[in-house]
Amino acid sequence: MVIVDLSDAHGQDFRIGKVTRKIDRKTFEVHYYETNSRARSMNQRAYFPNYYVLQDSGESKEVNTLKNASDSVPNTNVFTVDELLFKPFHLTKKHHVPKEIIEKLQLAGFVCLIVDFTMLCMLGSASFRMMKSQVRVVWDDELDECELRIRREE
Repeated sequence: MVIVDLSDAHGQDFRIGKVTRKIDRKTFEVHYYETNSRARSMNQRAYFPNYYVLQDSGESKEVNTLKNASDSVPNTNVFTVDELLFKPFHLTKKHHVPKEIIEKLQLAGFVCLIVDFTMLCMLGSASFRMMKSQVRVVWDDELDECELRIRREE
C-alpha cells in the first residue's frame, strides 16, 4: 500500500492505494482504496479496493469491496515515485491504515487530530466541568480557521 500526494493550489490531498503495475523505474499504476466507514477517526476505518460499476441507468457507481463484480473497472491512476508521501506499508488485518502512517499524515498536515476531552473551566469564583457534548469545534472555510464553541447548560 502507498499514500500518493494529490495536493494542488487548492490545498493538501492524498489517496491510499495499492501499486498494481510498474510502468518504468519511476512510474507505476495505483489502484485506489476507499472506505465505506463513517467513523470520524481514520484509524477506525477499513479500506477496500475502489471500483466503478456500471448501473442500469448508464451511470457508474463507485464501490469499495474485496470481491469485485465481473463488469467492474478498477479505479486507477498513474503516479511517479516523487508523488509518494511515505514508504510502502501494509493495511492491518482489519484493513485499517496503521497508526504509524496516520501519525505521519498528521505531522505532514494532511489529517487533523481529533481531541476528546473534558475541560474544567473557572468563571469568577465558580468552576464547572465541560463535557465533550458541550464543546464543538467549527471550521470556517472562508477564514481558513477553527473556532471552539462551548455550550453552557444551566
